[in-house]
Amino acid sequence: MQDRVAILTGANSGISRATARRLPRADVNGPDDFSEAEKHGNSATDLGDSRMRIVVAAFLLACAIGLIGVSGAMAEPCPFGDYDADGLTNAEEDFNGNGDCGDDDADSDGIPNYDDDDDDADGWSTETERDFEPGAGALNDPLLATCATPVDIDCDGLPNYYDPDSDGDLLPDGSEDLFSSVDGDGLADMFDPDDDGDGVPTSLEVETVDDLLAAPPAGWPSDPALALDIDSDGLANYHDTEADGDGKLDGDEGVGDLDGDNIPNLYDADDEDGPNGDPDGDGLINLQEQVFGSDPHDSDSDNDGILDGDEGAGDTDGDGDPNPIDPDDDGDGIPTAEENFRDLPPGKRPLWLPQDVEDVRDYDGDGVPNYLDDDSDGDGAPDSIEGTGDSDGDGAPDYLGFRPTRVWPGIDPDGDRLGTNMEKLLASMRGDGSEDADGDGTVDYLDDDDDNDTVPTLLEIGPNAYPGPDALPDTDGDGVPNHLDPDDDGDGAPTATEDWFSDQDCDGTPNHLDVTDDRGFWRRFSQWISGHPGCRWAGAFRTPR
Repeated sequence: MQDRVAILTGANSGISRATARRLPRADVNGPDDFSEAEKHGNSATDLGDSRMRIVVAAFLLACAIGLIGVSGAMAEPCPFGDYDADGLTNAEEDFNGNGDCGDDDADSDGIPNYDDDDDDADGWSTETERDFEPGAGALNDPLLATCATPVDIDCDGLPNYYDPDSDGDLLPDGSEDLFSSVDGDGLADMFDPDDDGDGVPTSLEVETVDDLLAAPPAGWPSDPALALDIDSDGLANYHDTEADGDGKLDGDEGVGDLDGDNIPNLYDADDEDGPNGDPDGDGLINLQEQVFGSDPHDSDSDNDGILDGDEGAGDTDGDGDPNPIDPDDDGDGIPTAEENFRDLPPGKRPLWLPQDVEDVRDYDGDGVPNYLDDDSDGDGAPDSIEGTGDSDGDGAPDYLGFRPTRVWPGIDPDGDRLGTNMEKLLASMRGDGSEDADGDGTVDYLDDDDDNDTVPTLLEIGPNAYPGPDALPDTDGDGVPNHLDPDDDGDGAPTATEDWFSDQDCDGTPNHLDVTDDRGFWRRFSQWISGHPGCRWAGAFRTPR
């Protein structure tokens, strides 16, 4: 006689093995499979078999008319008791609540929950998981879902003992400890969504590594063992509050990617080595420094005293060298380092520096720093022409030729009290427009004797302030100011030959401005006889010889 379980769980029976095990024994092999006693008319056996046949027939009839149900599996009314001794009654393990204990199988292992002592097949018995559910005090973890309860820690609708990943951290419960807590927060690791307490959910740490292994960026190991412990300190990333060993907590670094190398910050031991990194802190990212040819590890690649980032991405002088690697950014022949001199507060600057500007590194206040300005002092004369010399000996380089006593606005590199702008204006008023009136090779705004008549321009314009070019001294009225006129008094004798520092006739007018400077032979003779052969001109005064 075949086993009852095999018969009742045949392909077409619709009865589960668990149900079959609990049916009363009966001979279900058909009329041709009786024992010898049965064949010889044993009355007791006949009576017993008849009763068993009635029970089986009644059971099969119930299945046929739907009292028990035959859709896929024989319905199993939940028997009394706790078959698997897990602390849950059989009825409590009817999870879907349909009265059929046979169709509740959390781990799909073919054994219904009520007969399975490890319902979720996570390696921890159902009884153990129930006994070690976290207490209410441990549910204050900020990363727990708001609906978290001791029974369903990750709020996914499955009690922990039916859930192979109770805390939803992507780590199977079987791989996590139920009796200890890495971060000591009172939640066992199996129930803790942030095992190391670093503020980054364990699930995010695990998922991030999985993504990196699926498409490893440059510098990321392809070996899962190395990837799961990126700093090789023996602690898995999700149990390590400083996973990459860079001295910065994972919670502070997060899963962003500051340097753009496709490795999240918390797993990137060098957050500055990617294209968006800035290891030297100069304001230029590595990608820009690569394009410009500057050094990503040197904040001042050309050693001109200005950070690469402050010099910017441009090429001011168009010489093909971007400013960060160009020692002369504006191409004026004056090194950037020299133009970017150290400033001092107003009142403590040398007298040749203006006291009324915020920063003399933008000398003319035009918003362009000297090292990018081809006319730093705004006098209209290019720095490349003025240079770093000091034509007037006032302590100021000509390209910054400021004089506090100048008459007209503008810088005065030659110290003649005519600002460069004024001298350029006068040059434009001349017929040829030349800025070198005497043709000696030195432009007027750098020439302290513009007409080369041996009389300094400073003396020829005099001590007074003049409102404009038309008011400049013009002794002979020829329309050419004295300082540009080789014959100031128009007497036909070049100024250079008239002994300009003398007053021959002692009339108070120096020879070079006096049409009748000798008063004739007898005047000169009487002066000789008297012992006063003339007067020497000394600026605005005359003194007897």
